[in-house]
Order: sequence, then C-alpha cells, then structure tokens
Amino acid sequence: MMSKLFGLMRHNKENIRKEVILALSNLFTSTPENLEFMNAYFLGQIFELSTNDISPEVRREAVLVLCNTIKSGNQKLLKLLLDHGIIEHMGKIIQGEGDQRIQEIVLKGIGDLLGLGLSNIPEGYSPDVCRLLLDQNNTMQVIKELRRNENPQIADLAFQILGGKNFGHEN
Repeated sequence: MMSKLFGLMRHNKENIRKEVILALSNLFTSTPENLEFMNAYFLGQIFELSTNDISPEVRREAVLVLCNTIKSGNQKLLKLLLDHGIIEHMGKIIQGEGDQRIQEIVLKGIGDLLGLGLSNIPEGYSPDVCRLLLDQNNTMQVIKELRRNENPQIADLAFQILGGKNFGHEN
C-alpha cells in the first residue's frame, strides 16, 4: 500500500496528489510510531511537493503535513525532521513562496521549532541552534521583511519569531 501511495504522490493530476497528501496528513496525526514510519518513508517526497509542486493547494497541504508533524511530534520524530533539514527546508519555502497562506503556515512551524519545550528538544537542536540555522540561509532576513507584511497574521508571527516569544497555534 505504501508504494502505491508513494507513486500517487507523483501523479499528473493535482487532485490525486492533493488527496494523497490529505490521507497522509490523517495518518501522520495518529500515534508517534506511525508518525516516525510515515515520515521516514515519505519525508523526501513531502519536502519535494512542498516546494516544487505547481499547485499551490498541493504545496499548502504538504507544508501543513510538515508543520503539523513538528507540532505533534515526539523527540525522536523531531530529531528525524531536524536531521533531514526541516529548518533549511522551511527557509527555502518561505523565501520562494508568494502564497500568503503558505507563508503563514511556515511561520507557525518555525515558531513551533523555536518555541519547543525543553523536554522535546532533541540533543544538539536548542532554539538557539535553530535560530543560527535560520540565519545561515537568510531566512531570518526574510522573516524581518515579513514584519511589514500587509497581512496582520503574517506580520505578527514574524514579530513573535524575531522577539523570541513562544507561541502555539491551531491549523
């Protein structure tokens, strides 16, 4: 079944790719064990769809999967995401994305990464280390520019990230 889902993530029809992402999103919100398996299996493809899919809806759903996984993940899962470059990937998304809904989702995900409770931070990934990684790929500069965004939610999220405040969200 997993190989069939993986193949459908590359289908030429937008609706099919979107439905597969939605199905995976539902699977990702189940037990931590399922999250770990699903992400290890599908993480690369989800990264790919979140930045390179021609459909904003498919990109948005893929970004939601990543950000919801950050929010609901255990330490082992967060380490998997961090080891696979989720911070750099979020930076890549926000720097190349004009869709404000996707920008808002990414900012929430970055905020969750920076505001993780001490019990959830995987070894080697303190909020300070995450900030340094965001600085290295120019993401913090983009977030600084987003403080002046016309969308008040985006401007507020950017301000919170730059102010170092912890915050939660509902998607």
